[in-house]
Amino acid sequence: MLSASYQPRVVHYAVARALSLAGGVLLEGARACGKTMTGLNAAASYIFLDSDEAELARQVSPWALLDGAARRRR
Repeated sequence: MLSASYQPRVVHYAVARALSLAGGVLLEGARACGKTMTGLNAAASYIFLDSDEAELARQVSPWALLDGAARRRR
């Protein structure tokens, strides 16, 4: 959990359950509805894909993006 002040949204437990089964989820919704915080608080590890470093890693070695504090499944 990232923050003690995080208030779980209705979808939080569904996201956590889906992550335990699939290893990844896609969260879509309106701006500022809590997608990022819900995902970050439910995930054992994460990576933001909107950085130059992530883009370079994706081009050079896509599987390297799966490494993290808790290994992401292939």
